[in-house]
Order: sequence, then C-alpha cells, then structure tokens
Amino acid sequence: MKRTVLGLTAALLLIAPGAAQAGKPYVLGNSNTGDPTVTAGDGVFHVVWNDEDSGVFHYCRVLPKQGGCSSDLALAFNDAPDGGRTGVPGKAWIVPGYDNRTIYLVHAQYVSGDTYVWTSTNGGQTFGSQPVKVWGGVNGTVGTDSRRPLLVPGTQTIAFPTVNTGLFVYDAAIDGSDAASEQKADLDQTGLGNRSYDLDLATIKGGGTLATSDDLSKVSAWVEPDGAIFGTSAAAWGKPRFVANGSDATMNGAFGENYLAYTARSGGKRRFEIRKWAGTAFGKPTVLDTEPGAQARVTVADDGDAGAVWRGARGLQLATSSNGGKSWRRTQITSSDEVYSDLEVARSSDGTGLAVWRRKGAIAAADLTAVADPSTPARSTTGTKNQVTLGLNVPGTCVKPGKTYGVSTGGQGKGKVAKVRYRFGGQSQTDAAKPWGATFQVQASAKPGSVVPISAKHRVQTKSKAFNFTLFSDVTVCG
Repeated sequence: MKRTVLGLTAALLLIAPGAAQAGKPYVLGNSNTGDPTVTAGDGVFHVVWNDEDSGVFHYCRVLPKQGGCSSDLALAFNDAPDGGRTGVPGKAWIVPGYDNRTIYLVHAQYVSGDTYVWTSTNGGQTFGSQPVKVWGGVNGTVGTDSRRPLLVPGTQTIAFPTVNTGLFVYDAAIDGSDAASEQKADLDQTGLGNRSYDLDLATIKGGGTLATSDDLSKVSAWVEPDGAIFGTSAAAWGKPRFVANGSDATMNGAFGENYLAYTARSGGKRRFEIRKWAGTAFGKPTVLDTEPGAQARVTVADDGDAGAVWRGARGLQLATSSNGGKSWRRTQITSSDEVYSDLEVARSSDGTGLAVWRRKGAIAAADLTAVADPSTPARSTTGTKNQVTLGLNVPGTCVKPGKTYGVSTGGQGKGKVAKVRYRFGGQSQTDAAKPWGATFQVQASAKPGSVVPISAKHRVQTKSKAFNFTLFSDVTVCG
C-alpha cells in the first residue's frame, strides 16, 4: 500500500521551529541627523544617509551577512554645479538603474527644491566627481517632503512623489537636460492636501503606474494605465480608489508584483495588513500582526518574492512570501525595543535582505536572513481521519510574553494537504504551501499562567473527496 507524504515531513513527531532570530543590529556609521535608505544590488546592498553635522552624504556598500560597510564614500552637499548649498540638506535616495552596476544617488534640498543626481556605473565603487542638477525649483519644489523616487521604465527619467502641499509627482531627466522645463502631475482631486503623509509609486504589469497614499484615516490608490505619468492635470490618473480604512500606508513592487501594507482601523482596534495588486484592484487583506505596523516598509525582490518589515511589540518583525502572497511566514529579526526612526528595507532574489534605520547617534542595520534560536522542545497532538494521520506540533514548554514561537504540521496518509489555517489565541495565519507552519507572537500583556488555545484546520484532498481536519492544542504562558 503506497502512502503519500503530507505536509512538512513523513515523520509525525517533528521538532517545532523556535522563533527565528537574525544577527544582532550593527552600526554602519555615526549620525545625529541621518535618514538612511537602502536598495539591493549585484550581491551587495547600497545604503546612503545624510549627515548635516559633517555636511556630507555617506554611501555604504554592505555585503550580505558580513556586517558593517565594506566601503564608505563621503559626498559633500556643496559640490553641486552651482557651487553651494541653497537649502537644508534633505533625505538622499538610492535608485537602481537598468543593470546591476548602475545606481543613482538622488538628493532633493528640503527648502529650495534643487535636486541633484550622482551616478555610479560600477556598483557604487565610485561616483562622478560632480552631481547633475536635474531640478531647479521650476514649477514647484521637489524637496519639500519628497518620497522614494521611481526610475520610469524604458526612460532616463526619475519620478519624485511629494506630499507637503498636496499629492504631486515631479519628473526630471537623469542627465539634467530638462532642468528648466520640468513637469508634475497632481493626484489630489479629493482635497486630501496636507493631510496626506505617504505617497508611493510602482510600475504595474502592462506599463502603467500605481500610486498609493493615506490621509491618516483611509488608504487610497490611483492607476495611470499607460505609463505617461506626467502632466499638469490628474485626468489620466482618475479619481482615487478606496482601499481600506487605515493609515501609515507603504507600497512597493518589482516586475509587476505590487504589495500594499498599512495599519487597518475597525471597531476601535488596529492591526497590520498587507494586500497584493490583482490587476485592477488590491486583493483581500492578510493580517500580519494584531498590533499596528509602526515604521512599516514593503520590499519586493527581483524574483517577485515579497517582504514587509515593521516595529512590533518587541523589536523588528519580518514577514515574507515566496508564493505570490498566498501565505506569509513571520520572523523576528531583532529583539531590541529601541526607537526605529526612518526604517527602510531591501531584499535580494538570493534570499538575503537588509533593514536600516536611525537610532540615537547612529545609523544601524540588521540582516533579514533568519538564524534559528536554540530549538524549543516540541509537544505533538495527533489524529486520524479518513485514513489520513496528522500531527500538530507546538512548543513543549511554557511560552514567554512578547516572544515569537513556531507551530507546524506533519503527517502521512492517502491524501494531500491543500492549506492549513492556524489559530493562536486571537491571531490567525493561513499557510497555502509546504512546509506547513506558522509563527505567532505571545502578547506582551499575556497573564502568567494563562492558557493560549491553538488550532490547525487542514483542508485535505483525497482521490474521492475533500474534507476539513482540525487539531487542537494549547500552550501556557510562563509565570
């Protein structure tokens, strides 16, 4: 009699994975004012931050899993073509080019709006001796609350979203050839104006452009279907499309895979959700955390794998999906509860990733590659239904408040698991691909000695029928 392996492994008693933990945060450089940004390159991560005290931008190349800067270049604020600094130094951005060797360092002066681009064609080893002035404050100012720029596909033009006096998208040629005749698109047709705090751009399949924003109460999206994203009116973009009641929206994409995350609000409660763009609208939400997603950022690797990083109850949290958003696996990447300001994140198609942020007096970073903590002893609950045997594996010892733990499913029999919905107290996660498992965080306010119920509802398909098979267990909060 042939048996088909179900789920994670043929062995029913499986050691449940402990909470995954990346290496400890490390310092890239000292700065009291820096706002770091990061992007993935050809086997490296490119990081840049501004240092107003020193009057320079710091460019840092970080090798995955190595820690620290493998090279550090200082680019002065005042080596612009006009010979001086005309505004308060604002945030600098790293924008990847069309190949893995070309990167652009983009900087918009906060007050004047003068905008400059440094170009590197050797992966950040060197930059040009002088930046190119690409925007001179004509037709508005880019530098007032600018957001992440977008290299418009098939062009040598960079789009700059800004949110201070409305929702605008400015354009500028990388070579500065149109510095005296720039254009902008006005997305604000509903009076969001100064209440808008986020504006992100990403390319969608078919050549169009997607924009998202929020006004602290609702999240909206715009679609420009043709990729001609500039102009003085918003007619091409159309009216904003309501997505959800929420705030702190963040959106990113690559190769037509676009994801939007935000803190949802309903019934007086807040939770962190993520949605995938489904071609004409965003799909149904997946709850990543039952707490708000503070300082959240979304990243999409070149292969389409998605990730979201946010500050949870204890430290930075990472959720990743390698199956197009059908399921998400959550990992805690730092255990520190320090303040994470200006958090940015990038992931590469090789599975590595880097989060960067500003903390008191320094620019810090942490690898996103998970390293397993010492494993927690497992306790398994087993059951058999319709000749299918499954086991739900949970931590075999008490669980600590604020900590993250793993649960998993293993089994064997005449069937195939299609998906598993795990519940841990009031939290839930659905896994739609092997290996079957989920991670949950014990509430920091959990009462010592209390019992947290756990269940796993399996959808099983046999040759003759499909059926649900639910297993139940629990864990006790440490005293």
